[in-house]
Amino acid sequence: MSSREELLNKFKGEVDQADWEMLEPHYGRGALFYVSCDLNIFEVATDLALDNVSAVKEYLDSGQFVKASEQHFELYGTDKNKFFANFIVVQPYVLFQPFK
Repeated sequence: MSSREELLNKFKGEVDQADWEMLEPHYGRGALFYVSCDLNIFEVATDLALDNVSAVKEYLDSGQFVKASEQHFELYGTDKNKFFANFIVVQPYVLFQPFK
């Protein structure tokens, strides 16, 4: 098994769910990243962990992987009781992907 496959499996086993209240401290320290539902959060986490610069640049350039912004806070943080997302920690970052 390649290190990429091992990391993919690792992240699949580590994914968890959170509401905004759990994610907000990471947003506050500037370490929270939004992953669009159009992307595979496990692939993004793996590319980030492997320092795959070209893939991460593609995600960023597409706008489907971005640092959480005030817009995300307004969209998700104001309705804390209804927001849930999958999240994965890729030190020092936290990636979140809202449920569809």
